[in-house]
Amino acid sequence: MKDLDSLGGILFFSLFVLAIVIAVLGISVLLRLARARETPSGGPPWVLLATLALLGVAWMAIFLPYLSVLPALVFFVLGARALIGGKGFSREGGAVMLLVGLGWAIYTAYQVVMAAWSLTVSGPIRVDILIVVPIMGVISFIGGKVPGSLSAFRADAVRPSVRTGDSEDR
Repeated sequence: MKDLDSLGGILFFSLFVLAIVIAVLGISVLLRLARARETPSGGPPWVLLATLALLGVAWMAIFLPYLSVLPALVFFVLGARALIGGKGFSREGGAVMLLVGLGWAIYTAYQVVMAAWSLTVSGPIRVDILIVVPIMGVISFIGGKVPGSLSAFRADAVRPSVRTGDSEDR
């Protein structure tokens, strides 16, 4: 039981630190892309809905811990695709998406440890959920915002000029 307590604490602390890193790095990438685009953009409308769906997955992962492997795999694949310069993505922000995938993987491990811990106590009270689930919502929002900004940035990078019909590079 002592090992589960210490492992849970280590995973919680690493998830918290990783969330801070993702927030700082993700916001800086989003700001830089918005500045390079020179036009304010609200981003794709599906990001908020996807974030709410991922919050639902984070909540259900409390009871089914291995369910949170799916978002981890999605973010790992998107991040790897962005890093290798796949079609529709730029290398910018690929590291952010990989870190979000790592965050979901740590969340999976944390929920597995907490599920094992809850079997060893008579009345498990999970106050940590009030902190961990919003953390997953924030990093999922940032992770969902980056691919939309990357595709919008690539679409704005080469667009036809209104006067001459030629394309202009930004």
